[in-house]
Amino acid sequence: MKKIIALALLLSIVNCKLNGEFQTMMKIDSIGDALVQFDLNTQITYFTSIECQDCLYFGDQIATRFTCLKEQSCVQSGTFQDEQISYDYFASGDIIDVRMVLEGVHFYLRGVYLVKSLYTLNQNPSKYPYQRIGLLLASSFGEIYESQIFISLYSQGKINKKSYSLYYDQTNNNYHLTIPDYDPKLIPSRQSLFNLTQGWNGVFKYEKKYIFSGKLDFCDEQMLKQIILNIYLNPAVNDQVFQIDESYFQDFDRFLIEKRMEPDLSLFTIQQPGEWSQKNNFTFGVSINVDQSGILPKPLQLDLQFPQDDVMIKKDDYYTLNINFIKNLYSLTLGKRIFSRYLYYLYQDEHGQYKVALAPLLQKQSLRNSKQEY
Repeated sequence: MKKIIALALLLSIVNCKLNGEFQTMMKIDSIGDALVQFDLNTQITYFTSIECQDCLYFGDQIATRFTCLKEQSCVQSGTFQDEQISYDYFASGDIIDVRMVLEGVHFYLRGVYLVKSLYTLNQNPSKYPYQRIGLLLASSFGEIYESQIFISLYSQGKINKKSYSLYYDQTNNNYHLTIPDYDPKLIPSRQSLFNLTQGWNGVFKYEKKYIFSGKLDFCDEQMLKQIILNIYLNPAVNDQVFQIDESYFQDFDRFLIEKRMEPDLSLFTIQQPGEWSQKNNFTFGVSINVDQSGILPKPLQLDLQFPQDDVMIKKDDYYTLNINFIKNLYSLTLGKRIFSRYLYYLYQDEHGQYKVALAPLLQKQSLRNSKQEY
């Protein structure tokens, strides 16, 4: 009996469970259990070859590397040279087709990069993940971009549409990824799904990032009214601290002065956003613009309100704003803070265009079907 690669996603294909860093364990015959990074913004899926010595320098000390053997139903279908596989890394190696089992669903994952050599042009690159699976589904100006996992499952008749949904369970620190479609029990109704106004930033072969537009509020007052806020949604990002472009600093400073709410233990600066002796009732709001096309009525924006406990944190014997002002950031990235409140649904409309929709989460099994307040 042929050995195969088994992708252990803990639940069935209709509800895959990933950890808080958007990773899951993958069982591979040649190396055993391996932690695999999933990525919404790339078409590229790669494994790391046991031949890649450069990868050991840039990755974890405990290497999880793959051997492609015919007796394990792995077939080489081509090669690639000096391809950029992420922001930090360029790679060369083989292109392989791999037989897999996704919770009882057998299929061939085609067009996988098997990395045999690796280099970077950055002085301080991020840590190299040994295995990554791309989940990109996108369309722009007549071009369609689809990850190999969706192409493979669809072309082999394992799924009837190329779509997925995603949400984050705060109680268990798990992401739940549904392929395809979504669980209707999680949201109030189909009508509660609203398409977002979307654009693009950084359309590269290795990465295609959806960009959404909106606004930023502090204590119910919009900051920088003349500038449209660019918003990214990324489940792999750590958004425990709000990372905001430093261009917003002057508006925050002006607001605190006008409302006589300046810090009483320090100055309010870009490097140190204030020290207060008491906790103030500061709130933070992010609004994301809703696509207004079509004839059905819809809200102009979807709102996320963050209360006092999210905005002010205690450090030693003082309170400070839970904000970092970053130079040349130009955007706000949200991860668990939005995926824990909204169901994220990526699908193709009747014209074959990929759309991103959000709907407020109604209930979660891990919360014993209790309703969540928004």
